This record gives sequence, C-alpha cells and structure tokens, in this order.
Amino acid sequence: MFNIKQYLEEGIFVPPEEARARARGVADLVVSITTRGGGPGAGGGGGGGSSGAAGGTGIGRRILVVDNAEAVNRLGGNSMAAGLAQDPWNRVVAVFTTGQAWQFKTYKWSEPRELFKNVMGVYVRWHNEPQNPNVREWNVTELQVDRTKRHTDKQVVAFLWRSLETWTQRRKPHLIS
Repeated sequence: MFNIKQYLEEGIFVPPEEARARARGVADLVVSITTRGGGPGAGGGGGGGSSGAAGGTGIGRRILVVDNAEAVNRLGGNSMAAGLAQDPWNRVVAVFTTGQAWQFKTYKWSEPRELFKNVMGVYVRWHNEPQNPNVREWNVTELQVDRTKRHTDKQVVAFLWRSLETWTQRRKPHLIS
C-alpha cells in the first residue's frame, strides 16, 4: 500500500522500503487513486501518456484502493438504497493476490475460485521469479514487473487499467457511469 498510489496514477515504481520510509511506516487503509482515460499520465500535462489505454477521454475516475476486507466492510456501512442494504462487496472490482489462499479468509467469498468469479483477480510478480503455483488454478490477470527496466512500468500499469476497464464493463457496468 505504501507505493500503490504513485504506481497506479503515474506508472512510477517506488521500492516498498523507500515508500514505507517516506510514510514513516504508517500505511493508509484506503488510498484514493485518480485516473484519467484509463492509464497513468493520460490527460495530464507531463509524463508519458496512456500508451493506448482504453478510453482516452480524459474523464477522471476516482478509485479507492483498500488494504483489507475489514476496510471494505467499513466503507460500506449500512446505507439503504431502494429499501435494500448495499453490500460494499458489490462495488469491489479487483483484488490483488500474493497467491496465498489464506489471504481471503475474511473476504465475502473466501474461496479463491469463487472470489475471482465476482471480482477481477490481479497477481503481480517480478518477471524473473517463478509464478506461485496456486494462481494457475485461479482466474487472475498476471502482471510481471521488471526490476531493472523501470521504463516498462507505465506499460504494465496501462495494461492493468485496460484490463480493469474491460472487466468492469462486462461484469459490473453499473459502476461505470
């Protein structure tokens, strides 16, 4: 969570240790990300462009990155819409996984196969490290980050935004208005 905002908004990878030191070791439970036209730098002044990101309209979209299931539940509250309680999990579009099934034990869908039927799964790994064998059985999008080729970070992030946009349009179009 320490480095997620700069990575997703600008496509700039900051080593977690460095980002943690900047934040004085205190991580936010919720981080607000603003994206324009589907990718890092799209529609902004300086910086690389969206590199083919979906949309390209320049319309800002606010996305909340939440650290854990408890924070998701806190965001939902008990608001009433049309007489029905809103489930905050209906607004979750993606879950990042380390490949460990135990990380989902407090989620609405604690079984990974069921979870990734309801949200887009994202698995991030270093390009030169082996894939966690668990994710082969799950419906996840894999992102490979190269430790030595920082110039590819924006492409990886743009791919993530395009994938997320496509998934959301197909599976949860009511969240895109």
